[in-house]
Amino acid sequence: MGDLPSEKKFRHFFCNAGQFFPLEWDEQPAHCVSADLISLLATKEALREATKGNSIINNSKETVHRPMSFPTMKQKISQHPFRRRVNAIKRTFALVCAALAMTASMASGDWTQFRFDSAHHGVAPNETILSPANVANLTVKWRTTIGDGAFASASVVGGRVYVVTRPPAGKLYALDGATGQQLWNFPPDAITGDHAWTSPTVANDIVYFGVNRPIPVVYAVNATTGQEIWHHTGPEANIVSSPTLENGRLHVAYTDGTIEALDPTNGQPIWSVIHPGGAFSSPAVTGGRLYIAIHNQGLLALDANTGSQLWLAPMPGPQWSSPAVENGRVFVGSRDDHKVYAFDAVTGNTLWTATTSDWVQTSPAVANGVVYIGNNAGNVYAFNAGTGNLVWQSAVAPGFAFGSSPAVANGVVYIASALDASATHFDGKLYALNAATGQVLFSDVVSLGQGEARWVQASPTIDNGVVYIPNYGDGTVAAFGLNAPTPTPTPTATPTATPTATPTATPSATPTATPTSTPRPHPTPRHRPTPRR
Repeated sequence: MGDLPSEKKFRHFFCNAGQFFPLEWDEQPAHCVSADLISLLATKEALREATKGNSIINNSKETVHRPMSFPTMKQKISQHPFRRRVNAIKRTFALVCAALAMTASMASGDWTQFRFDSAHHGVAPNETILSPANVANLTVKWRTTIGDGAFASASVVGGRVYVVTRPPAGKLYALDGATGQQLWNFPPDAITGDHAWTSPTVANDIVYFGVNRPIPVVYAVNATTGQEIWHHTGPEANIVSSPTLENGRLHVAYTDGTIEALDPTNGQPIWSVIHPGGAFSSPAVTGGRLYIAIHNQGLLALDANTGSQLWLAPMPGPQWSSPAVENGRVFVGSRDDHKVYAFDAVTGNTLWTATTSDWVQTSPAVANGVVYIGNNAGNVYAFNAGTGNLVWQSAVAPGFAFGSSPAVANGVVYIASALDASATHFDGKLYALNAATGQVLFSDVVSLGQGEARWVQASPTIDNGVVYIPNYGDGTVAAFGLNAPTPTPTPTATPTATPTATPTATPSATPTATPTSTPRPHPTPRHRPTPRR
């Protein structure tokens, strides 16, 4: 087991949902949002009603009177109760369409957002090509350099790979999943110092992601063309949480504690609340509830429809792990006490805790009743989801921290190692483990570089027999897959001639030779088609 990293050594590393990112402690934004502004954000509908008359409410709680004016005919029509009901129906219909589009995309098996789905299972349920029987045969299909390193995991939809990059010009890239060829990047006007730490979320041919520039911006971009559809400006903070799409709402969180639900069709806030402590993990949303780890406080549960707080379960120390929800339980890692927690999803009561050997800052994956997670000592653990009992423990990369969260597909656990406690040695390997036993079945470097070039923080993404993983150190994205088998041709049959008949003389008749039969060749069989890659 490696030494426990000191607070000083890792002071400049925060985590995006179980992933480090460089940010000095003194860069944290001050919590200077006025109580009046918080009230207005939390009561958006009340503010809307207040502005229908001749006065508005400002942050100083003063009433500002407007001069009386008579409405025009157009205003009268727009304010008619029937018209307001029609507009409400239109808004509801748009949200329902967005939710249905997201569901259709998820059904295809694409990896559409951080940890695969809104509950953050970290599991590709439709993977059938890779398995424990053949994963040892993985090989690099392609490596593509996108210029700047990537901390966040990739999303894969419709044969395209979407990945974001760090400074100096944080961008969103779209790559061809088969070749790694760059299709487009956004934004074209990237400013030096822009940085993106969030995994992209893709639905209905739209890619959503966040950029810090320096005030954070959430973008919606056409997934095919790379053209901007809308953008939403956040608070004076940072966005390191990946957006979560569920039930027609895009949920985003910021380091000042602001949590918002946006309309994915136009970026308008549906609700917005702020909770002291800040958010450095990504929200899991399922069953009408939003779960997020709050820095230095614990696990927070909100009503996903209104943003109102349901409960807060205390946990010690900074919280970098993103929660996963399965079967009425919420699972999350804890840094300082080296534990994995299981909470009741409805009440917030602690169901069990399990202790590991070092910091836990990665996010759990939950598959077939087992919770998988890695820690800073290079160990991967499997715990029974119901009891917390240890199923197995595997020393995968001793001494090297896991910033990458595990991903599970068809009986295989994938995870990538990062760096040691001194932050001077880098392992930079992709590992594949047997999900039932913890046995390491495969390992290979993500980058061909040396030293810091082999710094991997992103989590693996599995789609249709290929494992995609970005590299922070040298700005490459690698795709691992199986080589197509070489077809074995069926032997060509050699035609056999029919023997020539010997003429036999008949008495009292002139012997007539029987004609020689012409041999009929058998057709040459065709080769089997070469399997497509």
